[in-house]
Amino acid sequence: MDHLHRPKPADGTSLPEILCLLACLAIGLAQSLPLWGGAGAGLAMGQARAAFETDWRGARWQAQTRGHAMRLQAIVPCVRPNLPGGWHCGWQWVQEDTGQLIQESRLPPGLSVSVKPNSPWRIDAWGEPLSGGASILFQSTVGSATPELLCMNVLGRLRRVRGLACE
Repeated sequence: MDHLHRPKPADGTSLPEILCLLACLAIGLAQSLPLWGGAGAGLAMGQARAAFETDWRGARWQAQTRGHAMRLQAIVPCVRPNLPGGWHCGWQWVQEDTGQLIQESRLPPGLSVSVKPNSPWRIDAWGEPLSGGASILFQSTVGSATPELLCMNVLGRLRRVRGLACE
């Protein structure tokens, strides 16, 4: 009876087992590739949002320490195909009275930033915003990452919001 039950060799696996494992890995990899693209876009959006928050706070702090009004505005000229308007190339803050560039933050390709109102944001010499509420929408133009929205109240405080509208 021992000749009917041949033990499996202890030195490895069979060819059909290896092929089955490779097929399973290929299927899993093919299904996860779109998710990896979205994760990269989501990471880039998160970094852009964090940079905007930092620059907003920095512009307010610079206005207070220098005693001069500041302006946060879109980088111009900005030419990105299929993206009219908005702050798609990035933003910069300048000293209001002299026009001196203080800081510039550029966006990587594949991101879109829409700001409402789409005009420069002015900050007085005491670091207070001179405009009312506003919203900043960060979107990926590639991949399927969830858009991120920042809302600014009349006091200049930024908050992250789920959804596509400030309340």
